[in-house]
Amino acid sequence: MLSEEKCFEEAFTLARKALSIGEVPVGCVLLYENVIIGRGHNRVNFYKNACRHAEMEAFDEAFLWCKANCFSFNDVFLKTTLFVTCEPCMMCAALICKMQLKRVVYGCPNDRFGGFGSVLDVKETFGHTFPSEIVANYRKDESVKLLQIFYESGNPNAPEPKAKRKKNTRAINKVLMDNEAVLNSVPEKDVLQCVSAMHDPHHRCMNPPSPLITKRERRPSLCERAASGPVHYGRVRYFCRERGHGYITPLDQNPAGEDIFVHISDVEGDYAPHDGDEVTYKLCPIPPKFEKMQAVHVVLRNLVAGVKHERWDQPISHPCHTPDSHP
Repeated sequence: MLSEEKCFEEAFTLARKALSIGEVPVGCVLLYENVIIGRGHNRVNFYKNACRHAEMEAFDEAFLWCKANCFSFNDVFLKTTLFVTCEPCMMCAALICKMQLKRVVYGCPNDRFGGFGSVLDVKETFGHTFPSEIVANYRKDESVKLLQIFYESGNPNAPEPKAKRKKNTRAINKVLMDNEAVLNSVPEKDVLQCVSAMHDPHHRCMNPPSPLITKRERRPSLCERAASGPVHYGRVRYFCRERGHGYITPLDQNPAGEDIFVHISDVEGDYAPHDGDEVTYKLCPIPPKFEKMQAVHVVLRNLVAGVKHERWDQPISHPCHTPDSHP
């Protein structure tokens, strides 16, 4: 009979293995009806993939076990307990809730990325009913000790520290105040679509509610420094309300043949642009390097015939289904 103590000791063994190869010392074990069906430890540096946490490694092994033994992973996970030496991050916590695990037992809290209450309670925030039981702080001191050993010795894979510059707090605050409308100009989204980069059938698409601010307004352009510049003429090559940007092909000589980026907040008037519309615009440098220009103060002058143009206050009737292929 495998006790919780034995399962957690196995997780610690995996965490120590991770520490020995320069990975963050976190170990994970999945227990189903007295059988360990999945084991894993952090392998982020090995794969050069920030998603390869201990929980992800254990889940992958559990999926293979289910496939080899002709079990449905949905049925198995309903009776599975996850043991991990550190509180799962928000990404792993979301996967645990989505996979409907019966129970979670973790060691020390994760004060930076914890997904079961330390930073964000994924289960409560997104209304999940699983896991039905969460046990925290199991052998907490031992878990903390392993992490202290790792960080006190220094992360061998951390980037070289850059020289710190003294921040001009007053100037930064002024920039933030002047550009407050930039954040508000981001188009509202109901959900964020998260799709695993792995193409196995068990990695399903997730649509968690978007954490963006619920109500955003279109604001006038902030690029007043371009107000005194010359007016240019162009034709809309591509514009998507859903993505919040588009491109204009110049019809004059500046610049020759290069499409100009336009953000949704820099389009004036009551109607959204459509491919083929003729517009006037001014040019403004794109921060932070100011090496390219973007269109601001964009005004529709000649609407393309045979197309129904949508008002900004109308819902999006034709969402973008094709990717923006512009470089």
